[in-house]
Amino acid sequence: MITLLLISIAVSQLEQVIPKDRYVLGPGDQIEVFVNSDISYSYPTIVDLNGQIDLYTYQPGGNQLGYTGLSMAFQAGSGLKLSQPSNLAKYGYLYVAGMTITQAEQKIKSKLQKALSGKVKSVDIRLIKTRTFLVPVLGNVLNPGIYPATPLERVSMLIYKAGGIKEGGDPSKILMHHPDSSVDTVNLYLFAFGGQLDANPFVSEGIQIFVPEMKSWVFVEGAVNGSPFQKSIVISQSQSESSEVENEKFPSISLHSSVTGRSIGHRVPFHNGLSVNDAINFCGGALQIADLSDIRLIRDQKMLHVGLDTDLQPFDTVVVPYLPQKVYVSGEVIQPGAFGFRPGLKVADYIGMAGGLTTRAKKSIFVYRRDGKRVKVDWDYEVEAGDRIFVPEKSLKWWQDYLQILAVISSVAVTWLTLNR
Repeated sequence: MITLLLISIAVSQLEQVIPKDRYVLGPGDQIEVFVNSDISYSYPTIVDLNGQIDLYTYQPGGNQLGYTGLSMAFQAGSGLKLSQPSNLAKYGYLYVAGMTITQAEQKIKSKLQKALSGKVKSVDIRLIKTRTFLVPVLGNVLNPGIYPATPLERVSMLIYKAGGIKEGGDPSKILMHHPDSSVDTVNLYLFAFGGQLDANPFVSEGIQIFVPEMKSWVFVEGAVNGSPFQKSIVISQSQSESSEVENEKFPSISLHSSVTGRSIGHRVPFHNGLSVNDAINFCGGALQIADLSDIRLIRDQKMLHVGLDTDLQPFDTVVVPYLPQKVYVSGEVIQPGAFGFRPGLKVADYIGMAGGLTTRAKKSIFVYRRDGKRVKVDWDYEVEAGDRIFVPEKSLKWWQDYLQILAVISSVAVTWLTLNR
């Protein structure tokens, strides 16, 4: 099943190579500038706190410089250092903060054309290291606080750094406050289940992320995976309700009672048109052992049987039952009964558990599935939970019945004669 963490990590990995027309430069970005002219050269620089980069021109009298022609060193903790060869001359500064890489390339080319007498054919910028800034993540998250981020990270990754959304937080109405006082609403539901990447925007300097509380919701309990927007929380009798145990492999919320071991439930934000299927998908989808043919809806203290397309109302409770973990074997077997379901077992396995076939068993075997359909199967048919295996009785011809009766009478007569000698 789909999870927000796995999607976010996959998206983040893909975006390590980001289109030049989308990445916006800012203070702290480390880049290499390659100038393609009559004599090509390159040099590293950094966007300084004023949003500017250094500009260099090539001076005759030295060797031609390519990407490896400069001595540059990035020292941990000390930023970018440039060892300037004698054939490069400082030309000035250029303001690039707020520009995309493509825009900055065009601006540098225009600036250097004057210095190099119009001989610049093209300018390429290589992003060496992205800048880091701080983003406050507040509201209904497990660990509100200020977290480091880069321009390659999206809202979902910052929320995960903050521990995930708390029970009762609304992932469909996340507020992203910008420095100019404008506010965007982020709907991670559209990202996680609708595949809309734009619904999970990049973060940038000066923003603040706030996860509000749900105003109206529906409740889903039973055989579902759990919301991908929240981390796991386990409640036991010895722990307070605030005690939390993170599930590092699957950042979903899955409240369980230590007494019953059953799922407590998941809160889903309500919106008009929300269906039972939408609510189940919001919770990560149904488990393989869910019985989707017997979904219940609790509304106004009444329980109804509903389908996946049923529209929900605020504060409804959807109950997704588990499949019965039994397989039933009946008919012409030695010991008919119910047997524990084990994935992968075949008809032959369950008939063996039932002691095998009787002498009156017919060769054909039928399975009644959970949906009520009857299918004729062979011994290698893989059985599912809740299936009923039925072995019919062999029908005998009239003369076979008489032969069986005569055999019984003959046996009784022989026994009587033996005892009366």
